[in-house]
Amino acid sequence: MLAGAAAVAIMLVAYYLPPVLAARSALDGARRLEADVRSVRPQDLNRSTVGRLRAEISGIRDDLASARMLVTADAFVGLARSVPAVGTQLRAAASVTGAAAHMLDAGDAALDVAGRVVAVREGSAGGLLSGLVGIIATSTPDVDRLHASIEAADEQLAAVGPDAAGEIRAAAGTISAAAAHYKPLVELYRQVDDVLPGMVGWNGADKRYLVLAQDPAELRPTGGFSGTIGIVTFSGGRLASHEFRDVITLDVTATNPYVEPPDGLRSHLLGDASWQLADANWSPDWPTAAQDAMRLYSLETGDTHIDGVIALTTFALDRILEVIGPVDVPEYGVTVHAGQVTMTALHETRGLSGDPSERKAFLNAFANLVMERLLALPPEQWQPMWSAMQDVFQRRLLMAWSADPAAEALLAAGPVGGPVRRDPGDYLYVVESNVAPTSKYNLVVGRTSDFSVTLGADGSAEDVLALHWQNDADKGGDPYRSLRRYSTSQIGLYGAYVRVLRPSGTEVVDVSGNSGGPITGAESIAEEAGRASVANYLLIAPGSADLTYRWHSDGVAQPVDGAWLYRLTVQKQPGMSAEPLTVRVSLPPGAVVLSSPPGSTIEGGDVLVSTTLESDQDMAIRYRLP
Repeated sequence: MLAGAAAVAIMLVAYYLPPVLAARSALDGARRLEADVRSVRPQDLNRSTVGRLRAEISGIRDDLASARMLVTADAFVGLARSVPAVGTQLRAAASVTGAAAHMLDAGDAALDVAGRVVAVREGSAGGLLSGLVGIIATSTPDVDRLHASIEAADEQLAAVGPDAAGEIRAAAGTISAAAAHYKPLVELYRQVDDVLPGMVGWNGADKRYLVLAQDPAELRPTGGFSGTIGIVTFSGGRLASHEFRDVITLDVTATNPYVEPPDGLRSHLLGDASWQLADANWSPDWPTAAQDAMRLYSLETGDTHIDGVIALTTFALDRILEVIGPVDVPEYGVTVHAGQVTMTALHETRGLSGDPSERKAFLNAFANLVMERLLALPPEQWQPMWSAMQDVFQRRLLMAWSADPAAEALLAAGPVGGPVRRDPGDYLYVVESNVAPTSKYNLVVGRTSDFSVTLGADGSAEDVLALHWQNDADKGGDPYRSLRRYSTSQIGLYGAYVRVLRPSGTEVVDVSGNSGGPITGAESIAEEAGRASVANYLLIAPGSADLTYRWHSDGVAQPVDGAWLYRLTVQKQPGMSAEPLTVRVSLPPGAVVLSSPPGSTIEGGDVLVSTTLESDQDMAIRYRLP
């Protein structure tokens, strides 16, 4: 009898061991596949990579099939389900294997999209832009299938309860982590899929955008003076046409209606003159500035068929040239190098006299050549260009606004949206504008900011912002000599209109400084773009100048989960050169720091952050009161 039982046991082991081992093999394979997928760089994506990943999925699916058969269709296992403890484990195992199968289906769908990308990389007759937009526009069924598969996997995993065995829960955790990682990416892709093709005229309706080519040498709230404007047209997913012109050809027209300028712009630059397109980007909130630009453009031209506004600075072109290399403009005998776009453009436009329409012809020729390079970008440069564009977006060197609500919702949620941020907690945004006497001195005027916050036990704060400028416009040689030639003041005087945006409802208690004379009060205190604003004009001679604001804020720190949380958002102005920034947060007496921003130091009861403001900064300090 014992021998018979042993024989049966051996037979059961022989029968069930292979699918159990196959299940473990499938799990190990899934973990390897996940690591493999994450290790694939975009520039390494090719037919061989796609084929290898498909083979891995196929192998895992084969291993998984026998395991799924065991837990879902095997007769003996079916009988075992009637035993409560065993049934719980079998149902959990069935859910895990089902979730794994759905994730493999998701992998197949993702590789179908990847195959389309590879085909475009290997050569698209319509060009790079058209090919990529075509992928997005035509891959909707694959992406919907991918999304549905992940959703189905989540539903299966939800059935795996805490009573499942450790190995089953571990497998469920592996699948759940993968689903959680990819699901937001898929959802973002679906949003882009719904909007982007239409934004570039894929559906047959051409799209026209007003482009503000901004000069950060003459700083304005959204990046720089818009001395050059353009209209770009997209048709069928392709860039169909673009033309740039000197903004003065539109602004200096006797028939233009009078438009009342904003107060600071009227007081320190325009006087009794009308508000015009060149100075449209006065609001620090990009969506507001974009709509102002579109309205003023339409008033001056009668052209109302504008689908959106794009702003980019010459610093953005510097970053692009780092990837595509120097650009020769033969008809002007000029080679434009990375890091030299601003000065080259000034020399070829600002440095020439004569018909304004001819002065900006250089920019049109240069733009043509850059576009040609971008549209013919070889596959090995895709990843470097993507990295460059991420840098451009994070530094807010390119921003976009769309008149279409769905497209604008997508843009506003991303790095090119450019709104004045509404994050909770404390907030700081220094907005500097180059006004009268007009100059190109922002290339040689540096600024540093020191922000001190003293927190009270009730979460209130006493804030001190100290701004310091160093004006080197009177130095000898270039670029100083050329910048003086392109500026109104030949002796280096720089006129700055400075606005500081902070949490709404904060109370300014003191303003002081020195800029050719003492500063003893605020010129303007107002509400702007949902934030409190305080402003002053400084006429900064070569040398240094200072401006200090003090204000009181309530409720910038809040109790959270038995501790206190202080959050600070420091917004970076587009076009502003990388600025040294020091933040010192003094906690209430006896407070204990629980966490602080990466790279910060703790000095007694103070948390100190020293950084360079190249992009927006988000800081958080958790502390406990005694």
